[in-house]
Amino acid sequence: TWTVLSTFAAELAVPFLYMLPVPILWKFSFLATVGLMDSILATGNYGFFNWLIIAQATALLSDSQWSSMLSPLTSNLPEALSYHSVSVPKVASAVYVLG
Repeated sequence: TWTVLSTFAAELAVPFLYMLPVPILWKFSFLATVGLMDSILATGNYGFFNWLIIAQATALLSDSQWSSMLSPLTSNLPEALSYHSVSVPKVASAVYVLG
C-alpha cells in the first residue's frame, strides 16, 4: 500500500537528498524525515532513537529557513525572547548534549 511505499522512500531514498547541494531538497528531506519519525513515535516505542534522528535532522535547515518557519510563532514575543537572537540547530544540539 501507499504507507509501505512512503516508508521505504523516506528510509531509503530521502537520506541521499541530505548530501545534494540543493537547499529546497534539504527542506523536503527534513520534513520527510521528521514526518516519518513522528509517525513512528505515534505508533511505537523506540525510546529516544526517534528524538535523536529529529535532532540531527535540524541541521538540514539553514537559519533563514528556521526564521521563516518560526516567525509567525515568535512575532508576539519580546525581543529578549525572540528567535532571531538564537540559532535553533545550536539550541537543539545543546539540548541533545545536556538532555
